[in-house]
Amino acid sequence: MNLLKRRATVYLAASFLVLAAAVIAPGATAQGQQWQFVRADYGFRSQRTDVTQLVRTLVARGGMNGRIAVNNQTMGGDPAPG
Repeated sequence: MNLLKRRATVYLAASFLVLAAAVIAPGATAQGQQWQFVRADYGFRSQRTDVTQLVRTLVARGGMNGRIAVNNQTMGGDPAPG
């Protein structure tokens, strides 16, 4: 019985490792690819502004530490005042 429990534990651990590798592997390959922005807009409900080109430019410049702040200042103003 002890041998049976050990085998079950080994099989369970191996299955977990295979599952983890399957989940992590696609993310690792995506790092070499570049982003493609199709559309970006900023606003509220029907009051929206197209910021696609602005986002492309900010990403191309690298943002701040690889991040882009999304606020009225960085997105060119408040598209929905009030």
